[in-house]
Amino acid sequence: MFMPMFKTAIFLVIIWCCYFYPSDGCLEEKRTHLLQIKDSINYPHGSSLDEDWVGKNCWEWPRIECNSSSSRMISIDLFSIRGEVGVWYPNASLFAAFKELEELVLSEDHIDGWVAPQAFSEMQSLRKLYLLSNNLFASIDSLQGLCEFRNLQCLGLSGSNLDGRVLPPCLSNLSKLEELSLSDNDLGSYSSALTGLCGLSALKYLDLSGNYFNDSNLPMGMGNFYLLESLNLSRNNLSGHFGNSTSGLKRLQELDLSLNQFTDDGISPWISNLTSLTTLWLQKNALREAPTP
Repeated sequence: MFMPMFKTAIFLVIIWCCYFYPSDGCLEEKRTHLLQIKDSINYPHGSSLDEDWVGKNCWEWPRIECNSSSSRMISIDLFSIRGEVGVWYPNASLFAAFKELEELVLSEDHIDGWVAPQAFSEMQSLRKLYLLSNNLFASIDSLQGLCEFRNLQCLGLSGSNLDGRVLPPCLSNLSKLEELSLSDNDLGSYSSALTGLCGLSALKYLDLSGNYFNDSNLPMGMGNFYLLESLNLSRNNLSGHFGNSTSGLKRLQELDLSLNQFTDDGISPWISNLTSLTTLWLQKNALREAPTP
């Protein structure tokens, strides 16, 4: 008699706890952190979040996505939220408060650096990070914080005023990274410093377009990308005489070489080694006729 009643009491306690203390629902602590992020974004002239992030139930605020089954916040999308109010130095510890976060979008937000970038080490659930079109060259020390995202799978750094001097070698710590976008930077100027890229052996997608690469400064470590399926090298100054830097790309299916300086004799010696290639872009080169992959 006692045991059934005891089990019933335990069950009721569990139900009561789940009702009044949902698993990481919009608790006041989370709402407070979001409002602190809002204050940081709004400084000094405000943003659209003045009208969007209001009310008690922060899980219903725009630019936030929650897991419907667990009520955990999984995405914060602040794309271009700053407008034209000047540079921003976001505090990484405010975002690190959401340890369950899987995606963070901060593209086009005039970021010039981070406060407390070491706090990124607490965000081990993050899978996707987009920092496109910021001024990351000004935050050389802050970029070291990117190396803390050990479980990151997708990283967007396109158009962020980068060169090889500011990409930290510790990027090789991102052993699970599958997608990396570095287009429209200036990596070709100091490509010898791109040592961190060589250790990203899990990459499947890599965009290096628009980086002033030529045959002599193309990162030789690309031969280590054995799992790479898509490579964009368009809008550079390549002619095809870059040695064996692509010899290990046995799984490459898509290759964009458009808007370069390729000639027939520059592309024919190595293109046939890409045995998995199905799609090849060669528009606006110096070819007499496009070769068959």
